[in-house]
Amino acid sequence: MKKRHISVLLLPVCILMLTGCSANDSFPEIQAAADSDADIRYNGTEYRCHIRYIDNATSSVTLLSPEEISGLTFTRSSGEYTCSLGKLLCKGEDLPDNSLPKEIFRVYDSIANTDPEPLVKHTDGSCEFRCGEIKLTTDSSGRPVFSDSKSITISIQNEPDAADNDA
Repeated sequence: MKKRHISVLLLPVCILMLTGCSANDSFPEIQAAADSDADIRYNGTEYRCHIRYIDNATSSVTLLSPEEISGLTFTRSSGEYTCSLGKLLCKGEDLPDNSLPKEIFRVYDSIANTDPEPLVKHTDGSCEFRCGEIKLTTDSSGRPVFSDSKSITISIQNEPDAADNDA
């Protein structure tokens, strides 16, 4: 009788071993490129932005709300930063530390350049990863939908395929 119980218990283990399943095989590759609207919480303030991230050399953030700063755009291109609002344009070599756009660029750079640690795969296909200090949730295809760090929370509202196009 004991042998029968042992073989019944070993059968599922053998099946799992033969299928060659591995936790890392089931996680999608993270797609850092973005062309998305996002709700952001930073330093106790809520913002709505449009984030376009191609890579750590080419990215932009356009503030959509609050209304007083709607349209303010920060662009990073090959080490040069531009801030624009309507016809007003300012260029520089860097943004102030802890500024909202610099924090957004930092999060996306970390997602793009850090070897992610897979944490959980949910039944809907979404996955959680750790990218350095950032906790990242992706949809089933690996596109970020939520990120959270000590300083900033980003919740992606949509993710069109336009990020695959050149700027």
